[in-house]
Amino acid sequence: MTNNGEVVALLTPPSSVALRGVRFRGPLTRGGFSALPRISSPLAVSDVLNDLRDER
Repeated sequence: MTNNGEVVALLTPPSSVALRGVRFRGPLTRGGFSALPRISSPLAVSDVLNDLRDER
């Protein structure tokens, strides 16, 4: 990640040593997105993303 062209962070997978103390709980439910109704939008995704970027 950069800030004005200067590297300020690196995104890397955590090592197994870093995850050793992390507790894990499995998902309570599986899926479910297929049950949501599909809709279409008159707006293009690229236009929506550009509008969101302009708000920053």
